[in-house]
Amino acid sequence: FSADVCAALLPPDGPSAASLLDQLDHAQLFLVPLDEQRGWYRYHQLFAEALQDRLDREHPGLSAELHRRAGDWFDAAGHAEPAIAHARAAGDHHLAIQRIRAQARPLMIRGELATLLGWIESLPVEARNAEPWLMIEQAMALLFAGQLDLAEAIGAQAEALATRSSDAELDHLRGVLAALRAYAADAKGAFAQSLAHAAQADTLLRPDDYLARGILPFVRGRAY
Repeated sequence: FSADVCAALLPPDGPSAASLLDQLDHAQLFLVPLDEQRGWYRYHQLFAEALQDRLDREHPGLSAELHRRAGDWFDAAGHAEPAIAHARAAGDHHLAIQRIRAQARPLMIRGELATLLGWIESLPVEARNAEPWLMIEQAMALLFAGQLDLAEAIGAQAEALATRSSDAELDHLRGVLAALRAYAADAKGAFAQSLAHAAQADTLLRPDDYLARGILPFVRGRAY
């Protein structure tokens, strides 16, 4: 935490977060500075747990609101991981899913598949299995990680779940799924099948889905 994120949690007319942190730091009260400028800190884990327990006893129900405000601050500051963690801690799984989806494609492009899959798997099963697009992102990450059968199974579940979507959304989802199936068929050496899936994906994918569309020339080149 930093003075800025603490200020987002304190009342506007409350004490200065920066001055409070300075006092705690000088008093050596369980604060661990994380940089030489003393801009970021963490608490000792046991002290953090004691403070959380005290908060829950003295202000029941406030913890979720504080997590939401902290998550909003981290999200606005571009810190995705704590923003997602605070949304989960607040019990707002829909918001956590939105934040994960916003990071999914950039993480895949950078090859950070374990990070993305870890975030998704940290959600309750019922929450992640109720969001077809999150399941599609999960399937794509699993595919790139070489878990072909699991990726195809989750993709099929997403397609079955997405029948309530609008026609345009459903077509695009099926286009992404066709691209994933083309990739999986290529990896298994089923080149004719891969080409057929790629042709289907070409007709369904939106023009701006660069990651899914990028699969098509790759599998076609290998097949030919």
